[in-house]
Amino acid sequence: MSEHNSQTENKNTSKKWLVILLSITALIGLGVGGYFYFNPYINFDTAQAEKDIRLAPCCRQFKVGEYKFKFIVKDISPDSETVKDSSGLTYTTTVTLSCSTYRVEDLKVTAEYIGDNSQGYTLKEVTCGKHYTLTAVSGFDEDLAIKKATELYGKATIRSHSTVLSKGEDTIRMAVNSAKNNGIITMHYIFDSVEGWILTEINDDNISKKAQHTKTLKEGSNQLFSNPAVRNIMLFGTDADYDPRRSDAIILLSIDGNNNELKLTSFMRDTYVNIPKYGMDKLNAAYAYGKAKLAVKTIEDNYGIKIDNYITVGFSDFEEIIDTLGGIEIKLTADECGYINWQMGKNGQSGQIKEKNGVQKINGRQALWLCRDRGSEVYFGDDFTRTSRQRRLLKAIVNAYDSASSVEIMKLLPKLKKLVTTDLKKEDLTWLANNTPSFAKYTVKDKCIPAAKAGWQQGNSEVGAWVIHINNWTDTRSDLAEFIYSDVKLR
Repeated sequence: MSEHNSQTENKNTSKKWLVILLSITALIGLGVGGYFYFNPYINFDTAQAEKDIRLAPCCRQFKVGEYKFKFIVKDISPDSETVKDSSGLTYTTTVTLSCSTYRVEDLKVTAEYIGDNSQGYTLKEVTCGKHYTLTAVSGFDEDLAIKKATELYGKATIRSHSTVLSKGEDTIRMAVNSAKNNGIITMHYIFDSVEGWILTEINDDNISKKAQHTKTLKEGSNQLFSNPAVRNIMLFGTDADYDPRRSDAIILLSIDGNNNELKLTSFMRDTYVNIPKYGMDKLNAAYAYGKAKLAVKTIEDNYGIKIDNYITVGFSDFEEIIDTLGGIEIKLTADECGYINWQMGKNGQSGQIKEKNGVQKINGRQALWLCRDRGSEVYFGDDFTRTSRQRRLLKAIVNAYDSASSVEIMKLLPKLKKLVTTDLKKEDLTWLANNTPSFAKYTVKDKCIPAAKAGWQQGNSEVGAWVIHINNWTDTRSDLAEFIYSDVKLR
């Protein structure tokens, strides 16, 4: 082989190797480029994720108990985890939040991103977990305390604020001056590691309450009595746990702040009334036709009283409520004890009670039979005595909590709320729970409309059912208004 041919072969071989190397380089480039193009995970920036977390609304306005506080992200833990899939990426880390009132530690925060081949990752949302370690940095936020006091009493200003962090105690004194109240209130808080500062008591003994006057409100063709100091809450006990159902217990709870009184008014279920859009029927039929809203409307239209809210409970939930409260001590007659035992035996239920006169502690099932007791061939009673037993049980519940603290009531609230249907908002329920110890000390009065022996006569409906006919609706409305509103004198 000539030297020229040898050189030519070497050149060709070099070209081949050059082409191979270039091809391999190109393939690697395409592979790497394709990896970057088709796998946006490589573009994920943890620094950006941490920035997203710091700016996230769930972190900046974290909720402790019933209040939202403005926080800053104090620290983001480096031991984060990243989960990738075909649609995007989830970045989870632990953060520490801090504000002037609280420090929140060990809070899991998750940032979710949507993967995009051309843009890398786009933030979808940031969410905070439910478990964390909470410590108090200072006493309860004064602005929120003023807001709460203003809601309850009117315009309020801080007089003094003392906090003992080591004991988890906080006390705020405020001056109140409004159209309703004037004087000093003291709000006591205790610290809870989950709920934060909890309002346990409001001492308003030094408040001069200005009496609120009853007025009439015009609603459609009706004139309804109403007073800012009196809150009317309808209590419905239904005859089943499912629809359609009738309200066999119909009791109005009136919280009278003018006179520090609780008033319980029973409405006889068989009273013949006009039900809006349905015509004349028994009062308890209104609930079956349109549930609580129609039942409330029916009572307003017929009795002339403005109703603020309602609470409804069925048979089984009523039992559970009494059991959640730990049972109730109540004074019973031997006859009532016998009726309870008779019904439980007839229905194959265990839990007999002693048949004697006196105070006994009864559970939910026994309490339900007491509330349903209208007598039999053997035991004394009728529909009127049944309503009196229902009011007596409510009085016993009130008496059971005359020495309870707001903290105890607040702990029961989540359980009880699940067992009822109500239009009371969360802040209304909190208001009721916080004030229950005060309300339990109010004088309790009760009444039945109509009375057992006056103001009515028995009769039949258009379909032949036994009903109660009111003799004089004007007198009935006046009687009810004068009972609920002490400043109303109509006769």
